Amino acid sequence: MNRAARLFGAVYRKRRTWSFLAGVVYSLAFFKGELFICGFLGMFLLFLRLFTRAEDGGYPPEKPFRTVLWFGFGFFVPLYSWLTALYPFEAFGFTAAQGVFVVIAGVFGIGAYHALLLALPFLLLNIAPRRPLVQPLAAACCYMAGEWLMSVGVLAFPWGMSAVGQHMFLPLLQNVSLFGARCVTLVMCMFTASLALLVWRRGRGLTVMASLSLALPLLTGTVLLCIPAREQDGIKAAAVQGNELSTEKWDSAKLRENKERYISLTREAAENGAELIVLPETAFPCVFDTELDARVKKITAEYGCTVIVGALERDGSKEYNSVFAVYPDGTRSASYRKRRPVPFGEFLPYRGLLMKLFPFLDSINLSSLDLSAGSDAVCIRFDEDTDIGAFVCFDSVFPSLAAADADLFCVCTNDSWFKDTPGIYQHLAHSAVRAVENGKYVVRAANTGVSCFISPKGVMSEKTAPLTQAVIYGTVYPDSRRTLYSYTGDIIMLLPLCFAALCAVRKLISVINNNKKARLTP
Repeated sequence: MNRAARLFGAVYRKRRTWSFLAGVVYSLAFFKGELFICGFLGMFLLFLRLFTRAEDGGYPPEKPFRTVLWFGFGFFVPLYSWLTALYPFEAFGFTAAQGVFVVIAGVFGIGAYHALLLALPFLLLNIAPRRPLVQPLAAACCYMAGEWLMSVGVLAFPWGMSAVGQHMFLPLLQNVSLFGARCVTLVMCMFTASLALLVWRRGRGLTVMASLSLALPLLTGTVLLCIPAREQDGIKAAAVQGNELSTEKWDSAKLRENKERYISLTREAAENGAELIVLPETAFPCVFDTELDARVKKITAEYGCTVIVGALERDGSKEYNSVFAVYPDGTRSASYRKRRPVPFGEFLPYRGLLMKLFPFLDSINLSSLDLSAGSDAVCIRFDEDTDIGAFVCFDSVFPSLAAADADLFCVCTNDSWFKDTPGIYQHLAHSAVRAVENGKYVVRAANTGVSCFISPKGVMSEKTAPLTQAVIYGTVYPDSRRTLYSYTGDIIMLLPLCFAALCAVRKLISVINNNKKARLTP
């Protein structure tokens, strides 16, 4: 026991090591949904180190920027380790050395970048109010702001949101229908920061804050979880998983084989009575030509079904990653065009600079062109009472891209690049969060998995195994009712905004008072 205590103390005294390990513990919740408690534990260990000076009443927290930066390294580098599955980049024609460079740049570069974005808002803790009851809210505001920074700009990649690691903690997850995914961040930070401060400072106020910050959301979430979802006028749906490996999907020599596979699976789903058949992203990795159009129309006319197709579309000089519906009468819906093309996969950001530094990156795109981004949240009409909101792959990690008027959602994705790695399950977790945020059923069709159906409560059913060919069936229920979050959006982000404004005002007043004192001092 004494040896363990000495080891614990030795690690704790090494702030960077402790913070890094706290990030690693936090990341475990993203590798296995059942380990959601690790998200709370990792965050508690972070704040325990951050608020160590509270033992003697000392403020501000100890080196908040550096402490959170090391926590970010421990969290994001393991989180993005699935990017190694891209190696050896057979579909891109990279050399072995170039492949290693891209993997290292992806895992460590993105990890370091996101660690920096997460840590930057914590600089505000240096000028935040120095009261124990304010510190948990201040820490939560900083963490929320860090997550928000990851979701903006041309390199937006909000992959490691706290709610994703809690997607199996259903009573907590239901709160995102009220205030969005960052509501989970607020709850986790308030609870764990209050507990950490309680270790150093006893106080009834902190005890009450720690208790209520978790108990109230869990009580609210439990009530929401018990409210039954609408189950009237169900639609028999099918999600098709063709299992085209990335080395085959984009091989022009295998295009005919790929087309035949998805046409055959679509017909199988129709023969089994599916009214709505959802194909994955770029199920047909080509422009949807007249031949494909005729073959899909033949199936829809023969069986009276609607097929949602994933394919490329060209509009003048622009190329889009699109999904659209083919109806029994042979007509087509308006296309939903992917609004968040993947950086370094569907378009090359900062092309001019990067091509000068690393010319081989010219072949990193899936298409010969940079894919263009769609601009509208187009709903795909199923019938006169049902509109389907679409997410194409990367779109599903952005809450703001959900069509507010949709009655149910489909997620069409590829994910074949990452084989059977944690990345595909983390991507799946985002779809569960979107389902609860909007209170809608989700049909998820993934080329190599995981395909499934998700209820408005975030419960997954008929999950496929990755790297298998499958057609799954389930009944989904359209619902025109909207959640509070669908009306208010990320209004909760006013909290960190107000906190930042408060810190700025306090700093300004402090500077003015110090200047006055300096002038009055003889």
